[in-house]
Amino acid sequence: MTDLSHAAPRRSAEGLLGNGAVMVLFCWALAAAMRFGSVDHVGIRFNDTDDASRLSQVRDLLNGQGWFDLVQHRLDPAFPVPMHWSRLVDAPIAILILFCERFTDVAAAERLAMTVWPLIVLLAAMAAVWSVAVRIGGVLAGAPAVLLLAFGLSVLWQFDPGRIDHHNVQVVLSLLMFAAVFGQSRRAGALAGLICALMLAIGLETILLLASASLAAVYRCLMEPQSRTWARAFGTSLAAGGIGLMLTTVPPALWQVGVCDSLSANYAALAVLGGGGLALVASADLRHRRMWMGGVAAVSVVVFGWIEPACLRGPFGQVDPRLWPIWLDHVEEMKSVWKALGPDLTSITAMLSGPVLALGASLFLLRLPEMRRSPAYWAYVASFSASFAIGCFQIRTLFYANMLAIPLIAAAIALVCRMAADTGRSAILVLVAAVLATNNSSVVLAAVSLLPQAPAKAVATQSDERSRACMDLREYAGLAREPAALVLSTLDMGPFILAASPHAVMSAPYHRQATGILDGHRILAAAPDEAFALLKARGISLVALCSRSPHNALYASMAPNGLQSRLTRGEAVDGLQPLETRGVVRVFRVAAP
Repeated sequence: MTDLSHAAPRRSAEGLLGNGAVMVLFCWALAAAMRFGSVDHVGIRFNDTDDASRLSQVRDLLNGQGWFDLVQHRLDPAFPVPMHWSRLVDAPIAILILFCERFTDVAAAERLAMTVWPLIVLLAAMAAVWSVAVRIGGVLAGAPAVLLLAFGLSVLWQFDPGRIDHHNVQVVLSLLMFAAVFGQSRRAGALAGLICALMLAIGLETILLLASASLAAVYRCLMEPQSRTWARAFGTSLAAGGIGLMLTTVPPALWQVGVCDSLSANYAALAVLGGGGLALVASADLRHRRMWMGGVAAVSVVVFGWIEPACLRGPFGQVDPRLWPIWLDHVEEMKSVWKALGPDLTSITAMLSGPVLALGASLFLLRLPEMRRSPAYWAYVASFSASFAIGCFQIRTLFYANMLAIPLIAAAIALVCRMAADTGRSAILVLVAAVLATNNSSVVLAAVSLLPQAPAKAVATQSDERSRACMDLREYAGLAREPAALVLSTLDMGPFILAASPHAVMSAPYHRQATGILDGHRILAAAPDEAFALLKARGISLVALCSRSPHNALYASMAPNGLQSRLTRGEAVDGLQPLETRGVVRVFRVAAP
């Protein structure tokens, strides 16, 4: 009788909160309503350079640029290079724009699509965190997972209206991949392999997560005979998806070329050899499976390195080393948490509290024997831990760590609720209290109330707001009125000039575009006489600078007497005719020699 009475509160809680569709839709609507406060700036004021560049890439596709033509032809036209981004993200945004054009003009259609797309991805994210949490912690873990996401200040900004970069898509695919890795069926294995291939085709930010899932598949093949059907489906799907997506998204002229930063011949070979080899080892009746699997791994890595040896150093293996001191070393998302956020303890708490809680949750969940025995669980925890560790030194990875943290925290909450129910306490009350205590919004409010606020925080916030003016397309109206020409600007302005005007730009913050970046930096850092000669040699007609760009301070330090610094100080420079100097964006025409 006692056991039944203890189980009743648990069943009641699971019945109330276990309806996945209802909870997902409710929390999505709640989060979406909270994000709609920023709708008015969509398509006008951007979140960062990548959103503006994605819009330009989608516009080019809609204006007739070929599916396989990934070159941004207005980015340093003298030295065109294909972007490392995928059409797989461009396509749904373009389809949304075309659909919205049936009801309104092009500009409004773009803004509608840029508003709707992140909300669609957010809905998928809600479903994904629910799915992973339920697989780790049971039905009761789903509700806290979507509630934690709905109040997750440290992650929801990636789903703001106007956010059309690919990181939100990648994290959703990562979660869906792990949900399938926890599965046992052939269908789950095939789905996991296909999602791995999709993630590889969209970008390499998640390469460690792919490796972790693949290692889980290898373990299941070698150590769990009952899972070999799953492993065979995973390997087959990964191999087919890898080669299929390369053939359908990579320009045919580049099918035999290996690059380090996107899907290409070397990564396709890794997927085909590794995935196909895993499928064969899982299928065949072999006595020495470990030896055969080791051979597959060795051959895969050797072929990968043979196609492009530089890629053995990682996705940045082909980056020109000269870009680091003048640009990459100063990129905010490449800095550590401590350098990027400085003395702002509230922001540091917001970014780190979720992963820290998840570390504790992952250990707490080891109380469950099924978790200790699950290769999928260990792969998930390894992926989360790697994202967290890397994120402490490169802050951009903390978004992935915070998203992967949510199902772990939710599963731990569910376990606590079951333990409470077994002792006669209300599982629902425990769940509500736990969500209130662990959600990111509560943690941030507590940090604001309890932690000392550094005086520099207000200055940093004001500086951030000032620099955001450089991301406002309205500030480029004067430049846009000039006849189309090649424009020299700082790196951070390039994507916004492309989005706001018909002009071409010398450089933008994309590592493949080394020639334009190096030449642009050389001109901006040079003395006026030398700079003028270089401007003419490169065919540059206009110079545009943003008075609030963080690059101004960088050039003031590196080249205080260079062209950039002199113009920023308002000094007259021979050979440059001021066209627009009163606004945030200042424009100069290069005079005829």
